[in-house]
Amino acid sequence: MLVPTSAAVGWEVVATTLAAAAAVRVAVVALGAEGPPGEGLLEHLATWAELCDGAADPLSLDEATELVSTLARTHGLVLVAGAKGLLVPASRAGWTVADLAVALGAPVAVIAGDGPDAANHTTMALGVLDARGLTGAVISVGAEPVDTPLEPAGHIPTGAARKDEGDPAAAARALLHPMLHASAGRPKSANPPPMAPPPPPTVPGPATSGKRVILLLGAVFVTMSLVVTGLAFCERSAPRDEATMVTGFDAPAPARTSWTGPLPMPRPPRPPAVICPEYRTGVTPAKPVPAATARVDAAWRRIEKWLAAKAPAARNSLRPPASAEAVQGAQQRMSVAFPPDLVASLLRHDGAEAGGFDLPFLHRPMSVAEIPGAWWEMCGVTGRISVEDDEWWNKGYVPFAAAGDGGYLLADQRPGSHGRVGEFYNESGVDFTRWPASIADLLELTATSLETGRPFAGRYRPVITNGTVDWEVLVSPSSRPSR
Repeated sequence: MLVPTSAAVGWEVVATTLAAAAAVRVAVVALGAEGPPGEGLLEHLATWAELCDGAADPLSLDEATELVSTLARTHGLVLVAGAKGLLVPASRAGWTVADLAVALGAPVAVIAGDGPDAANHTTMALGVLDARGLTGAVISVGAEPVDTPLEPAGHIPTGAARKDEGDPAAAARALLHPMLHASAGRPKSANPPPMAPPPPPTVPGPATSGKRVILLLGAVFVTMSLVVTGLAFCERSAPRDEATMVTGFDAPAPARTSWTGPLPMPRPPRPPAVICPEYRTGVTPAKPVPAATARVDAAWRRIEKWLAAKAPAARNSLRPPASAEAVQGAQQRMSVAFPPDLVASLLRHDGAEAGGFDLPFLHRPMSVAEIPGAWWEMCGVTGRISVEDDEWWNKGYVPFAAAGDGGYLLADQRPGSHGRVGEFYNESGVDFTRWPASIADLLELTATSLETGRPFAGRYRPVITNGTVDWEVLVSPSSRPSR
């Protein structure tokens, strides 16, 4: 995401420099652009797109997320330019560039000018990112780099946008930190690969063991590269004099449980629609059930009361109720009936804002608009990796809370599973051990842990930090790794 700190700061010169420095195919998605791009930018692009409302229907956040994600599958670098700023609505539907960044899990490049208020505006923008748990970097434009809490990852002097008579790519790379030289992905000169033919209808063979070694690579990297494949950003927590640079392909994966066994045999990729068919007939969306609603509402009242007294920032992050129509529409799209307690929970709170209230352990409750997108994304990843059974992901899994590292809490809606709660992680798939039998149980146990201070499931103790709730890990190093 490219976001200027004020209307006086242009984003196009930064997009031009990043695109020129990239060795991969580049797409730019403009939100709120006031005209077509200049020739300097166009000559470095494979694709230019503008997202805006049509006359008949406003563009929803879910639709914008899917459009950007689709471009990311065919381009090594996708730059989403929020010309009007982080918190200005980008659609009549009311969502902002910050909302889109959260939905995509995308890093944000804050573009700073060199005016008298540049440092103040940039610091405020970084505060917005921090409050939403987003990763950010600063790229300055003007005579001198701006003085901000983050050392700029690039500086584009006034006049640098003029066409260079020598090597434009080399000139652009000289203005940016080497980690901003996008190189991982399809080269600019490469043609799109032909569509893979759909696999023949065969009976799946026996499951292979040890496939999680490949699943880690397939899932983690696809998840981390949705928008900025190959583009690196400074972590928002890095100190000024030692800014940490990360990249979706170069950052080492955290140490996890090791798996052994034969590697799975490769096979042609399958489209998500084959794995997770949408809008199937014969699926009846779940509606509120009095018994489940009573339990869920009672648990939420306990959580709300405790948060209001002990962690008001977390209480304020809880969103208003989702509409019954939105909840029904999500089930119809996914062709999966939600468990009644998830329906009741969404009708109480439509998830929570990033950086606010988390369920154990660091899982943010998702909105009804986010759930189908997360489900569809995991179906797409499943189609690109060698997995033959339900141990990693299944179309009947309904994600309802998201961790920042690509993990989810989910409700198991496979036949006979009755909405039990599981934890998904890229490396190991879904784990149902030590998780409650239902979302209602999860909320009740969370409320008890908050009220008493006793660890949730003996593993996670609630701790108040800056008006919100953190969960302290109490498990030993020998037990299953936790994020």
